[in-house]
Amino acid sequence: MLRKIFTIVILLVYVLPLQAMATLYDYRVTGSFTYENAVTTVAGTMTISDVMREDHSNPIIPTYVFDITKFSLDVNGTGGAFAFVGDPAKYSILGWECRSLSPPYGEWGVYALANETDYWLNGTWSAVKFYLPDGSFYDPTSTEYFGQLASLISLDMPFNSTNMPPSAVGGGMWLERMPAPVPEPSMLLLIGSGLAGLGLLRRRRFI
Repeated sequence: MLRKIFTIVILLVYVLPLQAMATLYDYRVTGSFTYENAVTTVAGTMTISDVMREDHSNPIIPTYVFDITKFSLDVNGTGGAFAFVGDPAKYSILGWECRSLSPPYGEWGVYALANETDYWLNGTWSAVKFYLPDGSFYDPTSTEYFGQLASLISLDMPFNSTNMPPSAVGGGMWLERMPAPVPEPSMLLLIGSGLAGLGLLRRRRFI
Protein backbone atom coordinates (compact mmCIF):
# COMPACT_ATOMS: atom_id res chain seq x y z
CA MET A 1 0.00 0.00 0.00
CA LEU A 2 2.79 2.41 0.92
CA ARG A 3 4.50 1.68 -2.39
CA LYS A 4 1.36 2.58 -4.31
CA ILE A 5 1.03 5.86 -2.42
CA PHE A 6 4.70 6.61 -3.09
CA THR A 7 4.17 5.98 -6.81
CA ILE A 8 1.19 8.34 -6.94
CA VAL A 9 3.16 11.06 -5.14
CA ILE A 10 6.03 10.70 -7.63
CA LEU A 11 3.60 11.09 -10.55
CA LEU A 12 1.92 14.13 -9.03
CA VAL A 13 5.16 15.91 -8.13
CA TYR A 14 7.27 15.17 -11.19
CA VAL A 15 5.19 14.06 -14.14
CA LEU A 16 1.95 16.05 -14.10
CA PRO A 17 3.62 19.50 -13.73
CA LEU A 18 5.38 18.90 -17.04
CA GLN A 19 2.11 19.61 -18.82
CA ALA A 20 2.09 23.15 -17.44
CA MET A 21 5.76 23.91 -18.14
CA ALA A 22 6.68 26.44 -20.78
CA THR A 23 8.31 25.61 -24.07
CA LEU A 24 10.78 28.13 -25.46
CA TYR A 25 10.65 28.76 -29.21
CA ASP A 26 13.43 30.26 -31.28
CA TYR A 27 12.46 32.84 -33.90
CA ARG A 28 14.42 34.18 -36.85
CA VAL A 29 14.24 37.98 -36.89
CA THR A 30 14.49 40.14 -40.02
CA GLY A 31 13.49 43.75 -40.55
CA SER A 32 14.39 47.29 -41.49
CA PHE A 33 13.74 50.87 -40.40
CA THR A 34 13.84 53.93 -42.63
CA TYR A 35 15.10 57.31 -41.48
CA GLU A 36 16.88 60.23 -43.14
CA ASN A 37 16.20 58.55 -46.51
CA ALA A 38 18.37 55.61 -45.48
CA VAL A 39 17.58 52.09 -44.41
CA THR A 40 18.76 50.39 -41.23
CA THR A 41 18.52 46.61 -41.31
CA VAL A 42 17.93 44.24 -38.40
CA ALA A 43 18.70 40.50 -38.38
CA GLY A 44 19.11 37.93 -35.65
CA THR A 45 17.21 35.61 -33.32
CA MET A 46 14.74 35.83 -30.47
CA THR A 47 13.50 33.21 -27.99
CA ILE A 48 9.94 33.43 -26.64
CA SER A 49 8.07 31.44 -23.99
CA ASP A 50 4.75 29.96 -25.13
CA VAL A 51 3.04 30.59 -21.77
CA MET A 52 0.90 33.73 -21.71
CA ARG A 53 0.70 35.25 -18.23
CA GLU A 54 -1.15 38.19 -16.73
CA ASP A 55 1.13 41.01 -15.63
CA HIS A 56 -0.01 43.47 -12.94
CA SER A 57 2.98 45.80 -12.85
CA ASN A 58 0.51 48.48 -13.97
CA PRO A 59 -2.33 48.29 -11.38
CA ILE A 60 -4.69 50.30 -13.58
CA ILE A 61 -4.27 48.42 -16.87
CA PRO A 62 -3.21 44.76 -16.49
CA THR A 63 -1.43 43.23 -19.46
CA TYR A 64 -1.27 39.73 -20.93
CA VAL A 65 2.31 38.98 -21.93
CA PHE A 66 4.58 36.39 -23.50
CA ASP A 67 8.10 36.61 -22.09
CA ILE A 68 11.05 37.12 -24.44
CA THR A 69 13.80 35.18 -22.68
CA LYS A 70 16.69 36.22 -24.90
CA PHE A 71 17.49 37.99 -28.17
CA SER A 72 20.48 38.74 -30.37
CA LEU A 73 20.09 41.38 -33.08
CA ASP A 74 22.62 42.81 -35.54
CA VAL A 75 21.69 46.36 -36.54
CA ASN A 76 23.34 48.03 -39.56
CA GLY A 77 22.74 51.47 -41.05
CA THR A 78 24.19 54.88 -41.82
CA GLY A 79 24.67 55.48 -38.10
CA GLY A 80 26.96 52.46 -37.91
CA ALA A 81 26.60 48.87 -36.86
CA PHE A 82 26.00 47.48 -33.40
CA ALA A 83 24.85 44.30 -31.68
CA PHE A 84 21.76 44.55 -29.49
CA VAL A 85 21.86 41.46 -27.27
CA GLY A 86 19.85 40.33 -24.26
CA ASP A 87 20.96 36.93 -22.96
CA PRO A 88 19.11 36.68 -20.71
CA ALA A 89 16.74 39.45 -21.72
CA LYS A 90 15.62 41.99 -19.12
CA TYR A 91 11.95 43.07 -18.91
CA SER A 92 11.39 41.92 -22.50
CA ILE A 93 7.84 41.01 -23.50
CA LEU A 94 5.19 40.82 -26.20
CA GLY A 95 1.93 41.98 -24.66
CA TRP A 96 -1.64 43.24 -24.92
CA GLU A 97 -3.04 45.83 -22.53
CA CYS A 98 -6.42 44.77 -21.13
CA ARG A 99 -8.77 47.65 -21.88
CA SER A 100 -12.01 45.70 -21.66
CA LEU A 101 -13.61 43.41 -19.09
CA SER A 102 -14.39 40.59 -21.51
CA PRO A 103 -12.52 38.82 -24.35
CA PRO A 104 -10.85 39.91 -26.48
CA TYR A 105 -9.05 41.91 -23.80
CA GLY A 106 -6.11 43.18 -25.81
CA GLU A 107 -6.74 46.37 -27.72
CA TRP A 108 -3.24 47.82 -27.46
CA GLY A 109 -0.29 45.69 -28.51
CA VAL A 110 2.97 46.49 -26.75
CA TYR A 111 6.49 45.13 -26.78
CA ALA A 112 9.79 45.77 -25.06
CA LEU A 113 13.33 44.56 -25.70
CA ALA A 114 15.91 45.40 -23.05
CA ASN A 115 19.27 44.45 -21.60
CA GLU A 116 21.29 46.10 -18.84
CA THR A 117 22.01 49.29 -20.80
CA ASP A 118 19.66 49.64 -23.78
CA TYR A 119 16.01 49.22 -24.69
CA TRP A 120 13.56 49.34 -27.58
CA LEU A 121 9.87 50.16 -26.99
CA ASN A 122 6.98 50.47 -29.40
CA GLY A 123 5.04 53.66 -29.89
CA THR A 124 1.84 52.63 -31.67
CA TRP A 125 -1.30 50.81 -30.59
CA SER A 126 -0.87 48.00 -33.16
CA ALA A 127 2.80 47.33 -32.48
CA VAL A 128 2.38 43.53 -32.19
CA LYS A 129 0.49 41.28 -34.62
CA PHE A 130 0.13 37.49 -34.45
CA TYR A 131 -0.57 35.75 -37.77
CA LEU A 132 -2.46 32.58 -38.68
CA PRO A 133 -1.16 30.28 -41.46
CA ASP A 134 -3.60 31.90 -43.92
CA GLY A 135 -1.98 35.30 -43.35
CA SER A 136 -4.75 36.84 -41.26
CA PHE A 137 -3.85 38.14 -37.83
CA TYR A 138 -5.49 37.29 -34.51
CA ASP A 139 -5.65 38.45 -30.90
CA PRO A 140 -4.22 35.89 -28.43
CA THR A 141 -6.46 37.33 -25.70
CA SER A 142 -9.61 36.44 -27.66
CA THR A 143 -11.77 33.49 -26.62
CA GLU A 144 -10.98 31.54 -29.79
CA TYR A 145 -7.18 31.92 -29.66
CA PHE A 146 -6.56 32.60 -25.99
CA GLY A 147 -2.92 32.01 -25.03
CA GLN A 148 -1.73 30.81 -28.45
CA LEU A 149 1.77 31.90 -29.46
CA ALA A 150 1.95 32.47 -33.22
CA SER A 151 4.60 31.02 -35.50
CA LEU A 152 4.71 34.32 -37.42
CA ILE A 153 4.78 37.67 -35.61
CA SER A 154 5.30 41.26 -36.75
CA LEU A 155 6.54 44.16 -34.62
CA ASP A 156 6.43 47.84 -35.50
CA MET A 157 9.67 49.77 -35.42
CA PRO A 158 10.86 51.00 -31.98
CA PHE A 159 9.68 54.59 -31.62
CA ASN A 160 11.33 54.89 -28.20
CA SER A 161 14.83 53.51 -27.74
CA THR A 162 18.31 54.21 -26.47
CA ASN A 163 20.08 53.29 -29.70
CA MET A 164 17.76 54.16 -32.61
CA PRO A 165 17.39 57.71 -34.00
CA PRO A 166 14.16 59.51 -33.06
CA SER A 167 13.68 60.57 -36.69
CA ALA A 168 12.81 57.07 -37.92
CA VAL A 169 9.62 57.13 -39.96
CA GLY A 170 8.71 53.55 -40.73
CA GLY A 171 9.57 49.90 -40.82
CA GLY A 172 9.31 46.89 -38.60
CA MET A 173 10.48 43.41 -37.76
CA TRP A 174 9.25 39.95 -38.73
CA LEU A 175 9.64 37.02 -36.33
CA GLU A 176 9.44 33.57 -37.96
CA ARG A 177 9.50 30.49 -35.75
CA MET A 178 12.40 28.13 -36.34
CA PRO A 179 11.63 24.37 -36.53
CA ALA A 180 12.73 22.87 -33.20
CA PRO A 181 11.38 23.93 -29.77
CA VAL A 182 13.90 24.33 -26.96
CA PRO A 183 12.84 22.78 -23.59
CA GLU A 184 13.45 24.90 -20.51
CA PRO A 185 16.25 23.64 -18.21
CA SER A 186 13.71 23.26 -15.41
CA MET A 187 11.70 20.89 -17.58
CA LEU A 188 14.76 18.72 -18.20
CA LEU A 189 15.45 18.72 -14.46
CA LEU A 190 11.90 17.57 -13.72
CA ILE A 191 12.12 14.80 -16.30
CA GLY A 192 15.43 13.60 -14.88
CA SER A 193 14.19 13.75 -11.30
CA GLY A 194 11.00 11.90 -12.16
CA LEU A 195 12.88 9.12 -13.94
CA ALA A 196 15.34 8.87 -11.05
CA GLY A 197 12.49 8.62 -8.54
CA LEU A 198 10.75 5.90 -10.53
CA GLY A 199 14.06 4.08 -10.87
CA LEU A 200 14.62 4.15 -7.13
CA LEU A 201 11.09 2.88 -6.56
CA ARG A 202 11.65 0.00 -9.00
CA ARG A 203 14.99 -0.85 -7.32
CA ARG A 204 13.43 -0.93 -3.84
CA ARG A 205 10.77 -3.35 -5.05
CA PHE A 206 13.40 -5.89 -6.09
CA ILE A 207 15.77 -5.60 -3.09
